[in-house]
Amino acid sequence: MSMLLRCIPLVLLLLLPSLSWGSDFHNALSLQGFTGLLNTPNAETIDEGTIYLTYSNQKEPERRYRITSEDSVNLALGIYDGVELSGRFFDARPYGNGRDLSGNAKLRIPFIPRGPYIPTFAVGIQDVYGGHNASFLKTKYAVASEELWRFRFSLGYGTGPDRMKGTFGGVEFKAADWLYLLAEDDTTEKNVGVRLISPSVFGFPAHIHLTVKSSLDHEPLHPEFAAGLQLPLGLDHNYTKPIPVPTPAPDGKQTEAPSPAIPAAVKAAPTPADAAGLERLVKSLTGDGFQNVRVGYLGTLLLVEYENARYDHNELDAMGVVMGYVQLDAPAPFETVRMVERKKGISVLQIEAPIPVLRAFFQDASNLERLQDNLKISREVADTTGFTFVSGGGNSSYLTTSLWVYPGLKAYVGTEVGVYDYLISVKPDFYVNLWKGAFLDMRADIPVTWSRNFDDGKAFRSDRNSAGVERVMVLQAIKPADTVMMMLGAGLVTTESYGTANEVSWAPGDGTHRFRLLHVYTTGQDKQDKKQEYLASYRYLYTPLDLYLQGTAGKFMTQDRGATFEIKRFWGDTSLTVFYKNAVATDNRNHQAAGIQFDLPLTFRKDMKPGLVQLRGTDDWTYSQETSIAKKNSLNWLGTSIGARLEPPFSTENLFFNRDRLSEPYIRKHLLRLRDAYVRYVVPGEPVTPLP
Repeated sequence: MSMLLRCIPLVLLLLLPSLSWGSDFHNALSLQGFTGLLNTPNAETIDEGTIYLTYSNQKEPERRYRITSEDSVNLALGIYDGVELSGRFFDARPYGNGRDLSGNAKLRIPFIPRGPYIPTFAVGIQDVYGGHNASFLKTKYAVASEELWRFRFSLGYGTGPDRMKGTFGGVEFKAADWLYLLAEDDTTEKNVGVRLISPSVFGFPAHIHLTVKSSLDHEPLHPEFAAGLQLPLGLDHNYTKPIPVPTPAPDGKQTEAPSPAIPAAVKAAPTPADAAGLERLVKSLTGDGFQNVRVGYLGTLLLVEYENARYDHNELDAMGVVMGYVQLDAPAPFETVRMVERKKGISVLQIEAPIPVLRAFFQDASNLERLQDNLKISREVADTTGFTFVSGGGNSSYLTTSLWVYPGLKAYVGTEVGVYDYLISVKPDFYVNLWKGAFLDMRADIPVTWSRNFDDGKAFRSDRNSAGVERVMVLQAIKPADTVMMMLGAGLVTTESYGTANEVSWAPGDGTHRFRLLHVYTTGQDKQDKKQEYLASYRYLYTPLDLYLQGTAGKFMTQDRGATFEIKRFWGDTSLTVFYKNAVATDNRNHQAAGIQFDLPLTFRKDMKPGLVQLRGTDDWTYSQETSIAKKNSLNWLGTSIGARLEPPFSTENLFFNRDRLSEPYIRKHLLRLRDAYVRYVVPGEPVTPLP
């Protein structure tokens, strides 16, 4: 290793003349888990919508002489432009010398213009959850950074007491897009290092990082390292290239689209050729797997009703495909299309647009604003009295079935008994459509593998159930008003309890606000262990950032009483939630916890057609990790469980409203996704975005 370190400067000097120079610095994680150099921060933050996962074997100086090894794992997130959150778990061995789960936060100061000789400023805190007299990494800091040529200089001040107590600083030299040389003074030691950054991995916008660091004050020939992965939280599917969009001629052959303009005069009723176009539209929709399809007309208004059970990442994909077929197949006499989206036979959304405007938008994305101005979106679905419907529709969803197969994961990080404990299972979920709004759900849980603390006689054995049926429920959805949806369910609610799970949600206006009531009642098989959950929540949608703010209060399934506060944001089809819980548990003591939750689809963007049995994954797989907020003289062990909710299977939010994304503001903001789905799934041979 010593020979390798001596050779590194020589190799770099030989490489420098041939290196390519980039203009922007890459904002990578330090070994402490915040953006920065080695152990000190700079004034930048992680790029918005980016996640970093890193591992480091660095030993903290204050523990170095009494431990044999130390492992640190960091998870960092770019929540917004200039806002960074991260969590860190470290384990120092032998046990007893330190094990803790903590959080970091960093804010780049806004409203400071970027330009030559104008530094960037940031403030941050490390070990935000550390209990008094139990913290290991705690500090607060302010830092400024300035880029000059290929250098970025940083200077800051930290309050300590555990890290960066006093003035710290460092410099980064960008030798190439993939190579950085680093040097710093972290107030305890002076460090130097090298950081390597890989290009995109197989065309996916992800990068692998490797940092090698050595202290100049302690065994400089025995370096420590960090390795990590950077990737986007989600992908926006926006397709903006112009495409020639064919339109039907009277003989049924396709021709190039004329310049889109709304016809001055139209026929009162479709001709035989127009009727053939309507039948072609029905066949296109049913052939693509849409259910409960109806196509009708009233004068120059074309009505298309459909139910999507195939495009499972986002309902906007289904909208884009349906709109694509409409602007391809709709006969010339029809000026306007009214699309009605259904779920379980219940109409949940209505969209109207001039057909020539749709054609213009699908042909060229520059017509986006024109579509915005002419689009009408409402949860108030108009009556169909007076419409003439085309024969041949259908694809009824009655008694169709789906088998959803997806993984289950229980994970405990940094507990008193282990560094990381896990239980992985397979969850087959069988789903049968019954009558309008009703369905049967049966789910099993089959444990596959687990860590030793889930073994018999170990700490988490009670959390490992034997393979068996986990849920059997019949659920009935009811829409008593345009903006109100109810879900009533009864049956085997959990493995060992029967009961009911009911909810009602109300989203007035355009869906910016939503109110929700939830009630769950369960009783054990011996009819002794009875539990109730009753919660009320309010959610606000801030559309420019796809940001959801939600507060929930009441009695939770763990029988604690209190409140939770959540901030959720979508990147593509992945959502990230940061939450805080505060409740009085059954021990009559107040407990607090905070954590993060990821929700993402674990299935194809376009699944197999519905049929006798449709095999697919889940469109909303959830993983969360939380830590108790440490009290005085305590560590951040997993404490008393609080704020745990038992949700009805297939809640109204997920089943009917596209994971709470079927609101007018969300749809208007993401209209380019409609076009992306059309290009990917309807237009043959057209190149699209790289991922499914």
